[in-house]
Amino acid sequence: MDREHLDARARKIRSHQVLANFRLPVLEGLPCFAPISAVRVPPQEQVVLRAAAAACLSYRTQLGSGYLRDLDEFMLSAGVFPVLTAVEKQFYFSPGIEEEPLLAFFSWSIESCHALFWALGHLDGLAYPDAATHTDRLFHLFFAGELDEFRQKSKLRSAAAILDAADLYYRYRAICQRAAEQGEIPPGMLDPTIVQVRYAALLWLVGRGKWEEVQSLA
Repeated sequence: MDREHLDARARKIRSHQVLANFRLPVLEGLPCFAPISAVRVPPQEQVVLRAAAAACLSYRTQLGSGYLRDLDEFMLSAGVFPVLTAVEKQFYFSPGIEEEPLLAFFSWSIESCHALFWALGHLDGLAYPDAATHTDRLFHLFFAGELDEFRQKSKLRSAAAILDAADLYYRYRAICQRAAEQGEIPPGMLDPTIVQVRYAALLWLVGRGKWEEVQSLA
C-alpha cells in the first residue's frame, strides 16, 4: 500500500474521530476523499480576492440599490469586480434586489467567507456547522482594515490542512443527504445549507473546479 493511500486512510480516520466526538453517525462506506497529489490549492492572492468577493456579495444582500456607492468604490479600487462570476455580477447589479430570486442564495455567502477566511488564517478553526456565522464577525475583520491589511495578515494554510477540512465536510454533507433521503432532520443539529456552502468553498480550495462549477458540485 503506497504512502498516499495510507495518508488518505489516516485522514478518513481522523474525520471519523471528529464525527464520533460530535456523536454523529460514521458512514463507513464512504471512500477516502482524495490523495494529496490531487490537490491544487489556488495561489494566496487568488484566495484573498475570492474571499473579498464573497464578503462583498454577502454585504450586498443587506444593502438596497440606493446604498451601494461606498461598496462600489471599494470593489473598484480593490480590483474585486473582475473576480465575480457571471451569476455574481447578475446578482450584484440587480436593481431590485428585494425581488431578486438569487437573494436567498447569496445571503449564504457569509459561509463561503467563513471557509475562505479560515483558509487564509484569519480564523483559528472552522466552527461546527450548526449555526450561521454572524456577519459582524467577518465584516468587521474584513472592512475594518480593508483589503491591504487583510492581505498582509493572510497566511494560506497548507494543502494538507485544507484537504483535512474538505474530507470532514464531505462526510458532514453525506450525513445531511442521508437524513434528507430518509425524511429526517440531520443529527447533531447540522445545518445542511451551512455544510453545503462551506463544502463548495473547500472544493474550490482543493482544486476541484472553478468557483461557479463547485457551487453546483456541492
